[in-house]
Amino acid sequence: MPRFIGNSGQALAVPEPRRFFALLDNLGVAHPHVRFTLPKDLNHWLVKRSDGCGGTHIELASGIDHLPEHAYFQRLAQGRSMSELFLAAHREAKVIGFASQLTIEAGRLPFVHAGYLGPVELPPSIAGCIVKAIESIVWKTDLMGLNSIDFLLDGDIFDVLEINARPSSTRVSTMTHAMTCRCPARASKRACPFAP
Repeated sequence: MPRFIGNSGQALAVPEPRRFFALLDNLGVAHPHVRFTLPKDLNHWLVKRSDGCGGTHIELASGIDHLPEHAYFQRLAQGRSMSELFLAAHREAKVIGFASQLTIEAGRLPFVHAGYLGPVELPPSIAGCIVKAIESIVWKTDLMGLNSIDFLLDGDIFDVLEINARPSSTRVSTMTHAMTCRCPARASKRACPFAP
């Protein structure tokens, strides 16, 4: 697991799946269903290691007979794979931009990273809700530095997958152009139930 340089103990909730998804539930932020015990039916489930990156830490759960170390099960969900780069400091977040993630299938690895397309402009209402989710997470965890959030977007519904405190060079170079763009409008609390 990457070291969170400059982060407080509160931020350790981000890389620890049990704490992270409990935090999302507490904030009312949607995410695919997760579990930490073996499902009875492994169809439509993924097994994800919390210490991996680039999609090589995500496998189809079929054929798994135990939960690997530093791993959890996540329900396979629909949606376009997206990412948002943001800068966090002093419990505030500054959004840099959105990008669409490209993946390829490699054997039992269904979502191996293959690059990004971006910056991508999302409808203000959707972008605002995602920004509000990030602001809520940053407020609760005191997360610091340059980070990214991965999520699935299905129409106007999004599910948070994870937050990475180690944005790749590909992600940074692809999304830096968005720094000159106007940030998404903030969403109202009525539109987005979660708030810091």
